[in-house]
Amino acid sequence: MFSLSRDQKIRSLERFLFKNTLNEKAAAENMTHIIGVLIGVKKGMEGDFAAENVDSRVLKRFEKLLTSLGLVVIFERNNLGDFSYLRYFVSTSDKRVHELQDLFLKSNCSNDPAIHAEIGRFLGYPETAIYNFTHYDKFTDERQERLDRNRFYAHSAAHEAEEFEAYEVPIYKYIVKHCPKTAKVLKSESSKRWLD
Repeated sequence: MFSLSRDQKIRSLERFLFKNTLNEKAAAENMTHIIGVLIGVKKGMEGDFAAENVDSRVLKRFEKLLTSLGLVVIFERNNLGDFSYLRYFVSTSDKRVHELQDLFLKSNCSNDPAIHAEIGRFLGYPETAIYNFTHYDKFTDERQERLDRNRFYAHSAAHEAEEFEAYEVPIYKYIVKHCPKTAKVLKSESSKRWLD
């Protein structure tokens, strides 16, 4: 019986996200987060679809694609005024993905920085990124400009280069090799850092 290679499964997932996500930038970012989980840089990720874009058939396809890569997904419907969306959580095990969902639920009910820090730690962010996120209002304009260059992490001023190399470069290198459309979209956003 014929089975797809890992690379073919990743390309199928990429095609699925670009077809079923609101726009290319959101699809590329969601694919990047999933790759981060897949290669062990991130412990989990959270993403969403516009609810009108998905039905049970689409969700089953998404789940099947992720399962074929050894990942687990759970879904959660939400409403923001007139806008309805479907949030999803992805991780490497049932236990871990439910822990992530529970943390996000707690964060919806509280502005406690400790809960946000716990989410950051769960997602595998560097401590400096967690600190920067929970103390966001204390940045100078110059520091904010530097932080805005990074796509997924609020790196520390003192260790920005090392943290970028440790947390983002491995994901981007994998994407260049296995996710050409995602790489093209991310690279085209010239205001954000990319591989040199």
